[in-house]
Amino acid sequence: MGWLFRAGSIRRELIDERIRSWEAAGPGGMAVATTCLAHCYRGNPYSGVLWAVWERTFARMGEQARPTERWTTCDLLRHQRDYGCVPRTSRR
Repeated sequence: MGWLFRAGSIRRELIDERIRSWEAAGPGGMAVATTCLAHCYRGNPYSGVLWAVWERTFARMGEQARPTERWTTCDLLRHQRDYGCVPRTSRR
């Protein structure tokens, strides 16, 4: 567990990144696909929780190779003022 900090990101972009589905090739020609089935954000514009339900499938030569896996994730999101900003230098 921990925090993921991104300078200059907006909440919508971060949520889109966190719920992006992906596919990969596993050992022995197994295709692994991970898909976000549903998600919701609960909170306010500055702090909240992103809940997501995920499913992972495993196929070899078009046939199911392993049982489907499902799980729930919880991402804590928080806006921190001036994070990533370069301080202004004073002029004399």
